[in-house]
Amino acid sequence: MSLPKETLRIYSEKVIRHPVQTALFDDEKRFKVVAAGRRSGKTFTSKRKLVTEAIQTEGLYFAAAPTFPQAKAIFWDDLKAYFPPFFRSKIPNETRCELYLANGSIIKVIGLDSPARFEGQPWTGGLIDEIDDIKESAWQSNIRPALDTIGLNTWAILLGVPEGKYLLYDLSKKAAIDPDEWGFYHWKSSEILSPERIAAAQRDLSPLQYRQEYEASFETAEGVVYSDYCSRKNNSTMEINKDKPIQWMHDFNYSPLSSCIIQDFENQNHVVDEIILQSASAQNTAFEFIERYKNHRVKKCFIFGDYSGRNGENHNQSSDYKVIEKILHDNGWMTSRHVKPNPLIKNRQNSLRALICNNKGERRLFVNVRKCRYVDSGLSRTSLMKGSSYQEIEDEFQHITTALGYWAWTRFPILAGVAFNQSRG
Repeated sequence: MSLPKETLRIYSEKVIRHPVQTALFDDEKRFKVVAAGRRSGKTFTSKRKLVTEAIQTEGLYFAAAPTFPQAKAIFWDDLKAYFPPFFRSKIPNETRCELYLANGSIIKVIGLDSPARFEGQPWTGGLIDEIDDIKESAWQSNIRPALDTIGLNTWAILLGVPEGKYLLYDLSKKAAIDPDEWGFYHWKSSEILSPERIAAAQRDLSPLQYRQEYEASFETAEGVVYSDYCSRKNNSTMEINKDKPIQWMHDFNYSPLSSCIIQDFENQNHVVDEIILQSASAQNTAFEFIERYKNHRVKKCFIFGDYSGRNGENHNQSSDYKVIEKILHDNGWMTSRHVKPNPLIKNRQNSLRALICNNKGERRLFVNVRKCRYVDSGLSRTSLMKGSSYQEIEDEFQHITTALGYWAWTRFPILAGVAFNQSRG
């Protein structure tokens, strides 16, 4: 079964609205690299290209992502919807996620977490999404050679949102070196999405994160993690108000055991105090809290922090949080625990970054620098490990920013996109 090119174009133009997307769709180069902003149609356009090619030319096609669950979530339901029954030769294989078309083409949804499975297949062409989350070694040793099988001339669209200057960045430069085989396409979310959605993203995200996520800018993340923090601009003179509830967030590193106190003033978040103890336990920090705030009149405390502080609870044992809650309850405090599973490190960082300063220059987190030396120092100097886009160098000031990050992620979560190669913490 084969359709005329004009019919295929009409089929595709139902969703392709941007001139760069049209150019991508029409490009006959073997390798097309796409860096585009979130929700801007890069994956949708690429899926349509895959569908069109599979209908037009019999062959074996792939729709790939860093892991199989991720690839299935991105591609499977859409690909099935694109092919009504008269396009198919038999029922799709739901277990292996394979589609069988009436013209003999097969489309396989695959994960690249075991890249060797990509090898040895007579691929005609396909897509790889979220390519910055694929190890460069897997690209060099497994994926790229599999695309060069003798006599096949396999084509591929390689796409994603930049995670820094990594694989997608390196591939984007190939168009200038080898323009006959490689093409590079870039567009911003603001060229596709409504002004209202862009304004909302600018309010929620830090400048660096907005540039990376919505402008598909190849930002380097080396240096200070919270680079938009400014002791002067994020400074607060507010001190603890005895008539307001307390938000208390924790990182359970042994030394220093770090926690801080936040209160809301006029819908802004103010870090008004910190508790930093050397070689201490949850019991020590709870007793310090009780002594320090014994004259507080509204004894209500919202607790946030490291999910590992729950260890032992599934076996009816005590935990750091239970120790803290019991001591507070025994001293007349009401507690409410808000502890979620630890997010991806980048999501924790981005949630805190967006409160420090969003892309509109608005700041929603303020620090009493005089009272909170560790918080101020941590936000000012916590740095990334050399060569990493998210891992932090641990020092005595880093742990308090982790505690703040858990709180920010719980109350004001910001997603960086799915990043499967990161640790949680």
